[in-house]
Formats: sequence, C-alpha cells, structure tokens
Amino acid sequence: NFSTKTRFFAFSILDKRHMVMFSDQMNSFDLGVYDYDDDTNEKSSSVISKNLTWRLDPEDSLSDWKIVVETETENNDEINQTTYHVHKNMLGVGPRRSAYFSRLFRTTQQLTELESSTSVVRLECSAAAAFPDMLDFVYSPVGNLDVSTENAVALRHLSLYFGIRSLFSRVNAFIQGDLNASTSTTYLTEATIYHDDKLINVACMLCAHYFANSSMVQLEALPPCLFRKVVKSSHLHCGSEVLSTRVSEYCRAHPEAVEDNGYLESLTNPKKMPHVHPKEALYLLSLWIQNRSCDGDNDNHDGEDQSESTHTPSLQQRCITASSKDWKNTLARSFSSDSTPLHHHDTSSTDGVTRKNEYINLPPHVKIELLESALYTASQDIDSALSANASLNVVIQSQRENIRSVKAERETSVKELIKAQNKLKMFQSEMKKFKRVPKEHRFDASDCVYSSTYGYGYNSRHAPSAMPRIDKNILEGDKDGYLFCDTKEAKYWPIYYYSGS
Repeated sequence: NFSTKTRFFAFSILDKRHMVMFSDQMNSFDLGVYDYDDDTNEKSSSVISKNLTWRLDPEDSLSDWKIVVETETENNDEINQTTYHVHKNMLGVGPRRSAYFSRLFRTTQQLTELESSTSVVRLECSAAAAFPDMLDFVYSPVGNLDVSTENAVALRHLSLYFGIRSLFSRVNAFIQGDLNASTSTTYLTEATIYHDDKLINVACMLCAHYFANSSMVQLEALPPCLFRKVVKSSHLHCGSEVLSTRVSEYCRAHPEAVEDNGYLESLTNPKKMPHVHPKEALYLLSLWIQNRSCDGDNDNHDGEDQSESTHTPSLQQRCITASSKDWKNTLARSFSSDSTPLHHHDTSSTDGVTRKNEYINLPPHVKIELLESALYTASQDIDSALSANASLNVVIQSQRENIRSVKAERETSVKELIKAQNKLKMFQSEMKKFKRVPKEHRFDASDCVYSSTYGYGYNSRHAPSAMPRIDKNILEGDKDGYLFCDTKEAKYWPIYYYSGS
C-alpha cells in the first residue's frame, strides 16, 4: 500500500546498498597476468628498476655516447684515459643540460665525434677528478652536487667548459660562502691552473690581507710564483719584520726558488720590507750574497730604475742593520770557535749551529762591515745606558733631597703639634679654675668688683640660654648657679669666678 514516492525511496536505498557491495568486490576481480614474452634477464630487470645513471653498465643502461677524459702525468710523458658511458638525452636536454653537448647533438655537420659517438677531452688532474661529480649533478633528479673546497674551482671550470649554467650558479654560491682566510691559498692555486682571472684576483687579495696570520703550512703550499704574487699585492697587510720572517721560512721550504737571482729581490723589496727581523738577518744576508746579481753592488728591486734604488738601502744593508741590533749574539758568533756551537744565546743547539754557519760562510769584507756595525751599535747602547744611568742617579739624588726636605718638614710639624698640645693642656688646666657661682652665694657689696647689676642676678629658676655652658671636662661646678640676665637679647649667662692665684 506504499505510495509512489515511498516505493521510490525504498528502492533507492536498496540500490545504494547493492552499489557499495559491488564496489567492495571490484578489487578482487580476475583481470589476468602479464604474459608478454620478455627475454630480459634478472640482472637487467633489477637495473631497470633503478634511476638512470652513467654509473650503470653501458649495455644495461643503453648508453649511446662516450666521453674519454685524458690527463697528463706529472712528467708529461704519459697520457691517462678514463671512459664514461653517458646518454645523449641526459646531457643535451633538461634544466642541467650541457650547452656544448646540446649543440653538438643537434648539429648537421659531419663531425668525427658524431660518427664515433665519442667525445675526447683533455683536462687538468683536478678537473678530471671532479668530472664524475659533474655527471652526478647532471643525472641527479633533484640536482644533488658534491662540492668542496678542493673541487669547487675544477667544477667551476667544467661548468664553463661544457656550458652548464645551473652547475656554474651552484658552484659560485658555494665559493661565495667558502672563500675565506683559511681556504684562499687553495682557491688561488686552483684558479691559477685554469687561468680564472676573477677568482685569482679575489683569492690573492684575501691571501695578502690575511698574510700575517695565515698558517705557514698553507703559504708554503703555494708555488713560488704565487707566493711572490701575494707578497707583491697592493692588499698585503703585514709588518716589515713579520714579512721578513715569513719570507725566510718560505725560502727555507723552497730553496730551488731562491736560485733565481731576481726572486729574492722581489720578495724583499724595501718598500714592503724596510726592516728585517734580527733573527732572520744572517739567513737573508747569506742568501743575498749567494744569489745577488752579477754586478753585486745594486739590487734590482723588481724592475725599479737605478736612480730610485740608490736611495733605498740594499738587502745587505738592511740585514747588517738588523744584525747590529742583536749585537750581543753577533759578537758572540764572531768570537766563538768554528767547532763550538752557540748554546748560550740561541733557543736550541741546532739553531745555534745553523746561524753560526751562516756567519762563518759570509765573505770577509761582509763580516768586517757586520762587526763594525755591531760594535757601533753596542757603543751607542752602552753610551745610552751610561747616560740613562747618570740621569737615573740625578733623579735618585733629587728624590733623596726631597725625602730629606719632607722629613725635616715633618719633624717641624711634629714639634709645632707638641707645642700646640701643651698649650691646649695649659688652657684646659686654666679653664678648670673657673667655678660656677652657686645660687646660695650672697654678694658683698663692699667686696664685689662688679657693678650693682652683676650683684643682682637670677638663680636656678632659669636655665642658661647662652654660652658658656657647663662642661664637666673643663668647667667644674654645679648645674645650678647664678645667672646674669641680658635684657636686650633676653638671654641668661651663667656666672663663674676664677679660683686660681
């Protein structure tokens, strides 16, 4: 007996329930299995499930291009080759594509590379070592990049060599945050290999600015040409004596560099090094004697004209001046026997022997000049010491006179103080002779020396309102006593009498 609407509503509910049951059974339908006749072996199947990379076996990854990287050995007598199996679509397409390979793959010219599907490139050793990192970046779905201080410059070079803009941006961002005082020498060395002028200038500026505080291990790792470039930089921030010490340490680590006659002169330019540290004076002097120019009279200060260099002291003169400041050790070396190392003045026996040998190997005329300068400086120091001693004696004598004067003034002050104390005691004793006139006293008009007004006073009905007040330590007397009334000012004055003789 349902109405039409009621019957329709009931059937709708039933239909929805059947649809839910039908949908629940859809996952269990039998749709068949994969029956394609695939002859791919299990190894290839496991490879296919991985992301495409150049590191896979070229047959499994269907590599369609090869890159042969050549590097020269240190002696340049042998060529090392490394082959990379890559894919044209990864190198020539996408956000990390190589502009070089993209243009190569699309060209219509008849090129040997296209015929052999092989590119041969010759790279520096650091660029060849960073080449796999470049390929990993190109193949990475999200652009992962393994960049560090050691390979950053090489990756920057590869990005420009193969035209990978995204790699260039990533590496530049890393260098911006990584380039500092401790890494500048590495960047300078690497940038020089690839003739990267922009990076060379920035790294050299940092090396020069932090030269005085940089580790000598880092500075000694620089090739001689780069060390000279840093020392000659206009950004060099280093004191003269510190510079002489660092130059000496570098020359000891690179003795082959000093064999060049002009190299030492360029490092010791008097504009940058007007003074030499006394500790390094003999070493630099011996180097200068061994490697000076043929004329031997004037230094060739890095291309300066002779008229300018004659107005500046030569390295020999600067070293002799510095050695004369340490005249005690200089004279001790000159008077010691050739077989006796100097243990007394040097920090170690090795340094003592080395520096004595440096002195012994000097030419006779240089030794004479060195000793004359040391004796002259010693004479000046002794005269200055004597003069200072005389001045000190004058100051001491003056201080003694001042002490005597102060002592005499003190004695006089003590005597005056004693007199004042005695006088005060006398006054205190005298004041105690004043007694308060008691209120019971009756003045005898015939004996009173005061006027009649003084004979008439008040007793203790009024307290004293004016000085002197009673002080038991000075004035002995009772609290009560006669008062004198000052009617003009309305004050009461206590009356005392003198009890002394």
